[in-house]
Amino acid sequence: MMNRKGQLAFIMIPIVALVLAGMALYTFIGFRGDFSLNNEAILGVAGKSQFSYNYVVETCKGTGQAAIVSGEDAKQKFKSLAQAGLGTEKYNFDGLGNFYDKIGKGDFTFANSGENYVLDIRELKLVSSNGYNSITTTFEMKMTFDGQGNFMGLETLPQNGLETLPQNALS
Repeated sequence: MMNRKGQLAFIMIPIVALVLAGMALYTFIGFRGDFSLNNEAILGVAGKSQFSYNYVVETCKGTGQAAIVSGEDAKQKFKSLAQAGLGTEKYNFDGLGNFYDKIGKGDFTFANSGENYVLDIRELKLVSSNGYNSITTTFEMKMTFDGQGNFMGLETLPQNGLETLPQNALS
């Protein structure tokens, strides 16, 4: 009597190959060639992240200028002006992370440094999301104003090497 144990495995090889080929064919036929659904969701989150970043920068610019021009204590005036904007619903939207929390708690510096004023907000976190996609950006922001309140420059530093900041921020 001959050993027939290998015949079953030998017969299964073409059957398994046909099943795998059928699955591959089904995948090829079912693929629409369109990645736009995924791209739109990711681009939507990236756009929200960019908008949040630009909003924070522009809010700090305008509020910083107004605080310096007022002649009062720059930090306290900045805090009161920013909180006044928070009270209206049109300025309070998803994506600002801990921006208004840091302002409300006074967790920032805004002081006269020689001839200039420097606004420094550390560990600023902006979170933008759309469905299951989200982008979290954590950074430090330093703004410099001259004695008349004119904006002179912006420096943003990521808190770790894994995150990047939006490159086309308004200047």
